[in-house]
Amino acid sequence: GRGVRHAWLRLQEQTGSLKRRVRIIDPQELAKYLKKYPEANLYQVAEHFNCSMAAISSVCKRHINAAFEFRWELPDELSNLTAQAKIDAVKAQQYIEQHPNARYDELAKHLGCSDTHVRHQCWLLGFKRKRVWIFH
Repeated sequence: GRGVRHAWLRLQEQTGSLKRRVRIIDPQELAKYLKKYPEANLYQVAEHFNCSMAAISSVCKRHINAAFEFRWELPDELSNLTAQAKIDAVKAQQYIEQHPNARYDELAKHLGCSDTHVRHQCWLLGFKRKRVWIFH
């Protein structure tokens, strides 16, 4: 269509050529970078390697079997809790340890309470759900 034609003309103006620039990404370098910066999002990684986010995704899937997924981060100890809160926290912790990328609604269903309650409780307990690069 017309939009594609304009994109090609822009590319020609910028580079003097209609050939797209192909950036070769070394899978080992990418894996090293992701291990060093596990919380870097796709945009930041692509910017570091001076390529598109699609190129990073492709290398992750094809070569290093990595994905940007949610993971739970648990506190070292559960102090200053009432007895019931401790029981709930331990139940939650056991579930999270078995299902490290569980969603809030799955955790709520397991504990028999609302999603909102689980989010609030996790915040109080210091349970954090973060997106990080995971190697399968």
